[in-house]
Amino acid sequence: MFPNANLDNLVAPSSDHYRILLNREPSIRPCRARKNFKFENAWRLKPSLKEVVQNCWQQQSESDLVTRLGGCAEELKHWSKTHCNQLRLDIEECRRNLARFRGSDDAELFESLQRKMTQLLVQEDVYWKQRAKSHWYKEGNLNNKFFHASATARKKVNKILFLEDEAGVRVTDDNGMASVAKGYFDELFRAK
Repeated sequence: MFPNANLDNLVAPSSDHYRILLNREPSIRPCRARKNFKFENAWRLKPSLKEVVQNCWQQQSESDLVTRLGGCAEELKHWSKTHCNQLRLDIEECRRNLARFRGSDDAELFESLQRKMTQLLVQEDVYWKQRAKSHWYKEGNLNNKFFHASATARKKVNKILFLEDEAGVRVTDDNGMASVAKGYFDELFRAK
């Protein structure tokens, strides 16, 4: 009903009862220019993933953990753009090839295409499972509309409108929130 609404707990100076403010129309920030890194479970099905991670890790062997993880994330983003964003196109191409070679004399080629199609559908399935995060996913049909709708709904719900920095100051702009989060995790993973 109010997709952009948010709740805020107001501080009460002399009571243990905190008022809640419902803001039905908060100011909506424009979309971020740069997306944060997210590891895709579907990548694990790609044989070249291990090699990419090993190469990146070895190239930065002298760096600390945070730097190595950051470098690995950047390398995986680049690798993903060149190797993984073709899934939908690959599925469609494989479907066309299956239709073309159905009933042909080359049974070995047809079986090979069937195996490839199964592998591609498993990759797509893993992709949507990660986004849907539904506990009863296993009971549903593969790749049905429910999981796509679930993933879209989660994207709308999972918004961070502000973060508080170490001093308790509320930060609302994207660059400031990125800086607060980076500082927090840098401190968390800093070697003591």
